[in-house]
This record gives sequence, C-alpha cells and structure tokens, in this order.
Amino acid sequence: SGEDQVDGFVTTWYDQSGEGNNATQSVSTSQPKIVDAGVLLKDANGKPEVVFDGDDYLYDTANDLGLSGDDNSISFFAVAERLGSTYAEAFMSLGNSATGTQFTYLGKNSTQYRLSERDDASVLESLDLGTFDAVSAFTAITTGNTREIFANGSSQGSGTADLGQRTFDQFAIGALLRTSAGNFWEGNIQELIIYDSDQSANRTGIEGNINSQYSIY
Repeated sequence: SGEDQVDGFVTTWYDQSGEGNNATQSVSTSQPKIVDAGVLLKDANGKPEVVFDGDDYLYDTANDLGLSGDDNSISFFAVAERLGSTYAEAFMSLGNSATGTQFTYLGKNSTQYRLSERDDASVLESLDLGTFDAVSAFTAITTGNTREIFANGSSQGSGTADLGQRTFDQFAIGALLRTSAGNFWEGNIQELIIYDSDQSANRTGIEGNINSQYSIY
C-alpha cells in the first residue's frame, strides 16, 4: 500500500497494481492517521500501520475493480487489527450506490472476524473466523457460490450459498460503503490485496510472503 501524508493523515491509499484504483478521502475529519505527534505509527513488530478511529474511511466510487458479475471469483488478502467493540465493522467493502443489498465486506461481527456477502435476492452468507485480537493475516476467496476464509494461514470455515448477479460501483477501506458509508472500522489496517480471480492455488505462497513481511504467525 502507498499513502499520502498530510499532517499525519492519509488522503490517498494508492493502488500498487498499476490499474489506478486508488482509494481517497478529501474530508479531513474522515481521514485515518499514519503519523501521531510526528512519529510514524507502527505495530508491535515495528511495521507501519494506518489507524482508523471508527469514523474514517477511504473510497473509490463509480469503480467496480472488475469484480461485478455473476459468480465471479474474488480473492482478498489483508493484515488488520481489531480495536473497536461495535457490531459489524468493515475494514474493506464492495457495494452498490443504489441498493443496500448487494455487498461484500471483510470485517468483524461482535468479537469475530467475518466475510459477509449478499445479492439482490438477499442470499446472504456470513462466515465467522473466531476471535483474533492481535495483528492478524486474513484471506477470503469466493467464487460466487463457494467461499472459504483463513486466518494466519489456517482455514476458519467455508460455505456454498449461490450468490447471483451483483454490480459494484463502490469500494471502501475502513467502512461498508453502499448508498452511504457505515459500519466503520475501529482498528488498524496494514495490507490489502484484491485479485479478480481465484487464488487458491497461490494462497499459501501469498500468505507466506505477507507473513515474512509482518512476522504475524
């Protein structure tokens, strides 16, 4: 991830793929923090982190990241730490600006991390990963009708609900963004990688690279 720093706050999370899918925030009160009192914020292992305080988020609208469709495959890899206690916080989401029923988000439900997906027929599947209070590495791979989630390299659950057509035009880091932003993340985010493909065959290698960088497990 790449970030702009303005008085310690992040205005842009740059897309490193070259596709230009940057997530931005122009409202100063909604920008997450990366520097506090002139000091770069870091986790317990000395790795930089972006801190979201429960009303911050970065977003890209009118952009589906190539992830809209029927039964599309999507793979998410992330490094995050939960600090808040609010129900259903999202550290990453895809949504539709015209409806609240089409979405995918990674986040938490109460004390558990969660992958939650819904289509316009209200087919909903939520998978809970268990409780992880420290900095953790998360993976979610969905093909539209199957999905599996992992934490720190180990599978935490799978499901087979068949989701239909979805059209995403909202992407956010730190919130669930649909017709409006909500379900804000309170915690830290260090890494977010999204593929418009099934990366099951490469999962362990990607997770290994992430763990080498952040020394999580």
